[in-house]
Formats: sequence, structure tokens, C-alpha cells
Amino acid sequence: MNVTKTKYLKFEIFSKGVRLSNKIKSKLGKSIKEQLNMRSGLSNGLDIILPNNIWVNAPIDTKPTSAAPFLVDEEDGKFVLKKNGEKLAEILIPPRPLLYSYYTSDGVPFKKIGSIRADRLSICLNNNCIFWNDKKLRCKFCAIGLTKKNEIPIKTSKQILETVEAALSDPVLPAKHIYLNSGAQDGLDNGFSRFAKIISEIKELFNVNVHLNPCPPRSKKYIDLLYYSGLDEISFNLEVFDEKIAKEVIPAKYNLRELYLKMLNYAVEVFGDLKVSSCLVVGLESLNSTIKGVEYLLSHGIIPKLSCFRPLSGSLLSKRPPPNFKFLVDVYNRAKELSQEYGVPLGPLCQPCQLHSLT
Repeated sequence: MNVTKTKYLKFEIFSKGVRLSNKIKSKLGKSIKEQLNMRSGLSNGLDIILPNNIWVNAPIDTKPTSAAPFLVDEEDGKFVLKKNGEKLAEILIPPRPLLYSYYTSDGVPFKKIGSIRADRLSICLNNNCIFWNDKKLRCKFCAIGLTKKNEIPIKTSKQILETVEAALSDPVLPAKHIYLNSGAQDGLDNGFSRFAKIISEIKELFNVNVHLNPCPPRSKKYIDLLYYSGLDEISFNLEVFDEKIAKEVIPAKYNLRELYLKMLNYAVEVFGDLKVSSCLVVGLESLNSTIKGVEYLLSHGIIPKLSCFRPLSGSLLSKRPPPNFKFLVDVYNRAKELSQEYGVPLGPLCQPCQLHSLT
């Protein structure tokens, strides 16, 4: 299977999801890494590696997947992907890290602090968002308020540092870099003072790349603070570019739109080339609107990350279908052309971390 066919197979999996055989289900949480359903829900899929080292987080428990033509199975000790009963390819599935079986020094399971996604350790610095409690303000595709039980509400610096150490040294599935994120918080700095402290502690102890994805602060000085803490990369996710649709789908963030754009552009000034990114959720707006968003980001030196919309159980858009295969292909092809024109790549730049993206 060549790269082009594998790439399009990835997009079709995004659109239709996969089913799991009983053999695969019996291995989840044992030899195969289970999904932890933390934060807004994108960790609820199964990480699989297609031929040509193309990673995809395959939806497995959304409504459309019950009728998916794809089946992940095991034959002769090897993982395979089938379509309508016929074998398409041998695939790889990451093993369960030892991290998920152990605890911090104060008795908290490491997997309630962070999760392994592809080759990165993902840690939510808080498991709440001030927009969630008001249905008029929350992002309609988000399910953060329904996954709190899977994390602890307050993660101390010590717990985070112990989790980072354990993940980096995991003998089965070691993390190679760190991805920190946060929901919207109260206050002028939106939690940035605490984030900077944690980042500086991580960088002091470990030689590892750290990426932060928060809501933007209201003052540029906090971006400076993060830069001097040692942060390597930062992202503020626009998610929806069309203003009318943004007002409907991400109402609170729509009200902060100018702040998002201002801080994205300032972050490029501070962090430099290929260090600032922003996610657009593909499938929530028209093709042309998505491409306008891609071009805006590229023209300002911001890496676009194209994440396929996934209907999450309990979210306000749980009944909305994911975008179809042709739509995803058209978005990717036009975005790729623009990327080449502007000389800015589509992200993420780390190949395993592209598991959620049209990249």
C-alpha cells in the first residue's frame, strides 16, 4: 500500500470509524493501551499505525462506528485492518505502557494525571473549563464536563513531575515529548503564572520538548513569561473560522476571537518560526471557510492543525455526523497546496502526533 492510498485510508477511518473484534476488545487495558476519555474526548479512540508509519486515532465508540466497514482484528499473532470482511493491511497497535499500572508517591494512579497519545505524554493542567457550566457558552462539540471522573481535579507539581519522569522512562512505551493543555480559567492570566512555574520545573529536570495548548491570556506579558519559562511550542485553537458559525458553535470563544488572533500573532513574534500552531475542527463549517482559516494561519506564520470533527457522547453535537470522506480529501488537498505556497507546513510536525489530524 503506497503513501497516497494509506493517507486516504486514514481520512476514511476518520469519517467512518472502526469496529473491534472480540480478540482486540479482550486485549484492551491488558496488552493494548486502552482509551482513557480525558478532557474533551479525543483520547476516546484507538491509536493504530497504518503502513508507511501513518498514525491515526480511530473512532471506536461514537454512533457512526457501529456500522463502520472497517474492523480491527488479529490473525496469526498480527494485527490487521479489514474492510467489509477483506484484509486491507497489517497494522500496529501501541502496547499498554507500564505508566498506566503505577502510582505517584501519594497514591494517585499516573493515568489520572496524564495519558500517552502516540509518542507524547498529555497532561491536562486542570480538568475544568469556566465555559462548561453554561450551555449557552460551552463549545458544542466538547465533553470536558463529562470526563472529570477520569482525572483528579487538582494536580500538584510533584504529581506532574513524577508522571513526566515515569512516562519518559517507561520501558514499554516511553514518551518522547510533553503536551500540556488547559480549559479556560478565571483571572487575567488564565492560569499562565502556574503554567509557567510547572514548565520551568519540567525543563529544569528533563531535557524534553514541551508544548502548551491553553486559552489565551489577556496580556502579552504572560506569553513572554511562558517563553522565558523554557516552553518550546504554544497553540491557541481557533477551531471555527467562519464568524457566524463560531458564534453558534463556540460562543464563548467567539467573544474572545480578537484576543485569540492577537495572541497567536504575538506568540509568533516571541517564539519564532514553526513554534506556534492553531487547530481548526474540520466538519463544522464549509470547505471554503475552513480553507480561509487555513490561509489566514499560514499567511501569519502559524501552523494549521486540521482535526476531524468527532461526535462525542454527551456533547451538544453528539448527533451530528462526522464529515464525509470526500470533504476531508478536498480540505486536505486545498490546504496542502496553500501550505506549499506559503512555505509553512500543516501540523503537527511530529509524525506520530498527526494521529488526530489531516496531515
